[in-house]
Amino acid sequence: MYEHFYDDSIYTDESKGVDISTHYVVNGFEVVLISAKNLTTITLPAEQHGAYRWFSEEALMTSDEVHVHSKWYFDKDKGFL
Repeated sequence: MYEHFYDDSIYTDESKGVDISTHYVVNGFEVVLISAKNLTTITLPAEQHGAYRWFSEEALMTSDEVHVHSKWYFDKDKGFL
């Protein structure tokens, strides 16, 4: 389980001076693939995300394209439970 806090949200309206923060509670799951050839046959949901990419853990942790909160899922000192 991970918690993420943001100072803004989709409901923030700067033109009206309305600041609404966001608090997410996220369940992180690990998926282990038996073989790399499975990567071409996996169908992932596209309703909220449509630009999936596969990374090695090392590449993910050093990439500027990966949000810090996503990196937390690979950090043993982050999260709770």
